[in-house]
Amino acid sequence: MTGTARALAASSLFAALSEAILADVGRLMRPVEFEVAGIVLRQGHPGDHLILVGSGRLEAWLSTPAGREASAVRDRPG
Repeated sequence: MTGTARALAASSLFAALSEAILADVGRLMRPVEFEVAGIVLRQGHPGDHLILVGSGRLEAWLSTPAGREASAVRDRPG
């Protein structure tokens, strides 16, 4: 099993999938690097991909109805 497939298997979202399916999904994935403090996704834009954090940290900020920003999710590798 590749590193990507192992990382997927460790996630509760993919844990029930067979090794063959995990391998197929892993082959469809591609590594992407983002700048520190760069914007990866924007609230309100279509979510058309999955992000698996391999290293570093991903933090999600949401705009509230009052126009403020609130930290919603902090995610580390895996």
